[in-house]
Amino acid sequence: MLCFVLASAFLVALAFGAADIPFQDVKAFIFSRYQNENTLILKELRLPRVLASALAGMALAVSGAYMQGMTRNALASPSLFGITAGASAVLALSLALFSRDGSIWCFTGLSDWEHSIRASCFLYKFAGQT
Repeated sequence: MLCFVLASAFLVALAFGAADIPFQDVKAFIFSRYQNENTLILKELRLPRVLASALAGMALAVSGAYMQGMTRNALASPSLFGITAGASAVLALSLALFSRDGSIWCFTGLSDWEHSIRASCFLYKFAGQT
């Protein structure tokens, strides 16, 4: 049932957008080598976005299930460990210190992600020591 819902959402995401593409063209794109004017839109724009969003959703589901299993709490979230607050603090600090640089957006995104990973590893290490 869940695979059917995922396949249906995949097809709907490929078909609907700024330029609506008929389901026949989507079906022909997936199952044959038929080429038309919609093939470029499907191959270059929509398929990578749909695959990336599906992978991101899968990664979020796995990380949420891991956190719930690790804490044995069905309502576990990143804010439970302070990961969200730590990442926000690093983001605010990097914006305050490096706001004049042109590459600030790349730096803050990577720094935010890196420090949230470090905070979660730090907490996981000390959570095992009781």
